[in-house]
Formats: sequence, C-alpha cells, structure tokens
Amino acid sequence: MTTPHYYIINKAIAAHGVWKSRLIEAISTGKCNISAKNALRVDVCDLGKWIYGENLLFFRGNPQYTALEKVHAEFHARTGEILKLAENGETDRASELLERDQPFAQTSVQLVKCLKEFGAFLEEHNYETKEDIHFSVETLFGLNPDQ
Repeated sequence: MTTPHYYIINKAIAAHGVWKSRLIEAISTGKCNISAKNALRVDVCDLGKWIYGENLLFFRGNPQYTALEKVHAEFHARTGEILKLAENGETDRASELLERDQPFAQTSVQLVKCLKEFGAFLEEHNYETKEDIHFSVETLFGLNPDQ
C-alpha cells in the first residue's frame, strides 16, 4: 500500500540524492546554483522546512525524528564543506571528500536510512504529518536559485 508518508520520504531521498551530481558538477565547473553558505543552512531545503516547521513541535523527542534532524544537519555540513572547496578551486580535495569512504558518502547513506526509519515509524503509528513536502522539478534538480 502506498501512503502519503511513502511519497514524502521518497521525495526527500530523491532530492538529497541529487546533491552528489550537483557537487560533481560544482567541482568540474567551480559553480553551483546554490552557494556553499546556503547549502550549510538546514532550514532552507524542502526537507529542512518540513523538519523545522510544525513537525518539530509535534515530534520533538521522538528518537527517529531526532536522528533524522541530526543526520540531515550533518548532510548539509558535509555538502557545504565540499561546495566551498569547489568554489575556492580546491578541486582535488573536494573530489577526495566525495569518495565512498569519506563522511559525505557515509552521511548520505545514514540520511536515507533515517528517512526510511522515520517513514516506517509514521506508517506504523498511522501519524499524519503537519505539513507535506512540496518538491517541484526545479527544486528537485537544483534549478531553483532561491533555495
């Protein structure tokens, strides 16, 4: 059975999965439509808006929600670090940080795991989230410069 939570979680996984491609492009071109400064902000992406919106009050203290919040922040820290290196022309170091054994890859895997676990929690307890995550094609593929 496919529920609204399934769509929310999978949209978030897809949106954050696009970041590796963005980072590879930023390393090769030195440019990204989102600055390193904005990439560091955990409350600007659609998932961050969802986490720090009304859901924060509703789910605060829930272990799955807390884990998701923490790993999401770590993901943004890793992304911002790589993007800043790319912007500064430190392409070799930025490329190294994208390797599988580096924290970005590990954090990406952990973020997907936390999203799935929180989604399973929502399904198991039949919770309704306070807000949906609205992903446009522009946001999903990094075409939204206001993000």
